[in-house]
Amino acid sequence: MVRLWRDGDLDVTIEARWPVPQPVEGGADSIPVDEGEIVLESVVDRRILDNGSVVTIDIGGPAGCDLMEVTVTGSRLEPLVDFELSFIQDIRPISELDAFLNPEQPEMPPVPAAPAYQVVAEFLEAAGDGEWDFASSLLFNEGWSQAVEDKIGLTLDNWDQAPALLQTYCASALCSAPYRLTGIERDGAWIAAVLVEFDTASGAVEWRAPVGQFEGIYSLSDLPPKGTATDRALLSERLFGTQETFAAIWYDAVQFNNPTGSQWSRWWVARFGNNHVLNRWGISYYAGGVAVEDLVGEFETEFVELNEVPYLGTGVFGGREVVYLGTGNALLELDVAGLGIEPKLEASDPEAFVGSATAAGDTLAMLVGVGDSLWVDFYDGDLQLISTTRGQGVYAFVDLDSTGTAAAVAVEPELHVINQVALVDVATGSQLQSWGFPPEVGNITAVAYNGRYIVAPVATGDDPPQLFVVDTSTGDANLIQSPARIQF
Repeated sequence: MVRLWRDGDLDVTIEARWPVPQPVEGGADSIPVDEGEIVLESVVDRRILDNGSVVTIDIGGPAGCDLMEVTVTGSRLEPLVDFELSFIQDIRPISELDAFLNPEQPEMPPVPAAPAYQVVAEFLEAAGDGEWDFASSLLFNEGWSQAVEDKIGLTLDNWDQAPALLQTYCASALCSAPYRLTGIERDGAWIAAVLVEFDTASGAVEWRAPVGQFEGIYSLSDLPPKGTATDRALLSERLFGTQETFAAIWYDAVQFNNPTGSQWSRWWVARFGNNHVLNRWGISYYAGGVAVEDLVGEFETEFVELNEVPYLGTGVFGGREVVYLGTGNALLELDVAGLGIEPKLEASDPEAFVGSATAAGDTLAMLVGVGDSLWVDFYDGDLQLISTTRGQGVYAFVDLDSTGTAAAVAVEPELHVINQVALVDVATGSQLQSWGFPPEVGNITAVAYNGRYIVAPVATGDDPPQLFVVDTSTGDANLIQSPARIQF
């Protein structure tokens, strides 16, 4: 048996092999060192190398396995002598040797459902839009799987042609077929299989889409099966039945949709929960500051250093694109154009905390609370209070229409149960109408509103993710399956 152990900081490598055929006759029973002789009865033989040493040790194991040859090598000889001695003196019984030389890796948590669903959905949406660069990039993570290599003919010589190879494969596969996510199955800590059902000309076809993780990054390790795909409706039509303008945030990309089509933009940090888009800008929050990235142009990312000031939201206030941050009950505003930060106002109640903020037109909406009580205060362009929803219920999230005259809120009818959305009149703070779904479906995690449609993502655990979509003009409300984060 052979075991290797390496310490990169010390530049030392230990190679342990056992059993050793026979001890060398006349082997050393002592090793001279500068301080004198240290007698080590376990040492049977020792040879000095140019860059280290080889020792044969009696480790007192079972028959035939009681000798071990240890080679210690490194860039400097002198420190290795001491290192070798300490290793020999600290040698474990053979039953513990494997764990000593190859310690167990910490147990990896299972692949979370949310990123697994996002990876599969982003691949299928990008393939359906003919965005082969985006779709193929989800197949790579420190390499690619054997299944992908076999199906599209990917090799070390042509890996840079992956988008074209994938396009060729998908021409006769179900990459762009209408699909439905039906669940998730886990195979150990490293792999999860998202269950997908395609609608095809010959009926439903199922696909187990394996998603693996490496160092916190997820990738797809197989491709949809061959088959004849039927036409898939555009994402906007599936969500709203019409062509709307909005951003769909996927696993590591943003899809900008408008009535003339869609444009995809890579946004790597979306993988880690940075999913705030303001028009063309991607807003990423870190403990040390806020990054503003142009997702559709050539501008470099700008980073504004802060000292752990929480992110609260974005908006357009008085024609200016802004990012809101908070400290306690105070609201700060970051101007995207000038990247300057200035304090704006404090919550109406000195005991309150600021939970989130957004702006549109000349209206600022600020979610504030005390304890478990949450409400929305609306302010005008001069930062004078217009109205408040305090005392009308508990509101968890808020978004304004483009004029700033109406707001959509997420309602918490019971503690930790967020399963309703409502329309609120900014002028009076009155709730106009509300819609909801059964609490067992999950909890709303955000809300977006464009003056007609309210879209609220619903956290569903391991079940396929849902969007709660409300057409406020007709009152229609539906749960639609999608892991996308929608922002207007």
